[in-house]
Parts: sequence; structure tokens; C-alpha cells
Amino acid sequence: MENYKELTNDLNKILARNYDAINGYKNAGDNIKNKALKAFFEDQVLERLKFSQELEYEIQMYGQEVVGSGSMEASLHRAWMDLKTALSKNNDEAVVEECIRGEEAACQDYQDIINNGLPTHGSLYNILKSHKRQIEKSIFHLKSIESIVS
Repeated sequence: MENYKELTNDLNKILARNYDAINGYKNAGDNIKNKALKAFFEDQVLERLKFSQELEYEIQMYGQEVVGSGSMEASLHRAWMDLKTALSKNNDEAVVEECIRGEEAACQDYQDIINNGLPTHGSLYNILKSHKRQIEKSIFHLKSIESIVS
């Protein structure tokens, strides 16, 4: 990382992505029929709240401001997800597909910040790697669910 400002800008980007995931999973839970999938989405909301708190703390430790809400891109993504869900014959499958797409984008954002010169020692690196691993687990879980609901 060139400087703390660049680092915290990147952290705010993935923080916004986590806010988006919280809203997306809440939205998905509202549009899903399967009770087990609803429970999974509720667990994801709690996990992303935890991620957000950890990222907020790290950003503040660098003396920078925390973003206030999710990204514009994700707002458009949620709107598209609503439309696709409404038009789909199989709501559960459409919702799961959109969650996978959002999680894959989040995973790439994490990988980008990790690859952008972040020192491989210290708590921030460990936090980001842990978040990324959890997101990858969520993607795997969603893909296995997708094969069941399709």
C-alpha cells in the first residue's frame, strides 16, 4: 500500500460491499420460500455485520472516516435482483444465483486489496484473509444449494 489513505479507501470499498451484502441477504430472505435457505441468509446477515464492525474498527484505527452505507452499484444490483426474482418462475433459484454473483464480486474485492501490497503480517491481513475464506465458504454453500433448487 502506498499510504494509509489509499488503504482506508480500499477498506471502505469492501466495507461498502459488506453493507451491500447485509442488505442483499435481508432482501433475499424476504424473497425466498425455503426455510433452511432463509436461516442461511439470516446467518449471513449476522456474519456480515461482524465483518463490518471489524472493518470499521480498522479504518478508525488509521484515523480515517468510515463510509455510511452500501455502494450505488449494489443498490442497482439489488433492484435488478428484485426484478429478476419477480419475473422468475423459480424464485429460490434466481435469488441464489444473484447471491452467488454478489459474493463472487466481494471475494474479488478482498483479493484485490490483499494483492495490493498489503503487508502479510498483522491483524488487518489476517482479518481480510478470514473474511475472504468465509465468503468463499458461502459461495460454495450457495452453489450446492443452487444445484438443489434449480
